[in-house]
Amino acid sequence: MKAMEPDSNNNAGDLTGYRMGAIVCFYSLIFYFAVSTYLALPAPNVSSLIIWLIQITPLLLFAPGLHFNIIRSNIWLSFICLIYFIHGVLVAFEPDRTIMGVIEISLCIGLFSCLALLVKRHQDYKRA
Repeated sequence: MKAMEPDSNNNAGDLTGYRMGAIVCFYSLIFYFAVSTYLALPAPNVSSLIIWLIQITPLLLFAPGLHFNIIRSNIWLSFICLIYFIHGVLVAFEPDRTIMGVIEISLCIGLFSCLALLVKRHQDYKRA
């Protein structure tokens, strides 16, 4: 019996789907931090904008790599995403912010999963 060979058209579709999923989770995480910062501070002002920029700067460093599909950048973004996952777990243990923590955890898991599958499928696609 012959082993199944990967279909190049199917792999290209998988890459696009995982990349779009990663982009959606990426920008959802940035939007989440904007909402979280807005809810945490009583009066939004310049300082809340600065806090938000500090929170999202590590993500923004990898935005070009995500958009131009640079695999090394996607690998590093997945590592950075794990730091945000840890932050989400810490937030989830605060009684008043449990829902916000669960949302952050979910977005981080989605981003990490899409990036991991994107990198794996990209390696399989290059081998075929």
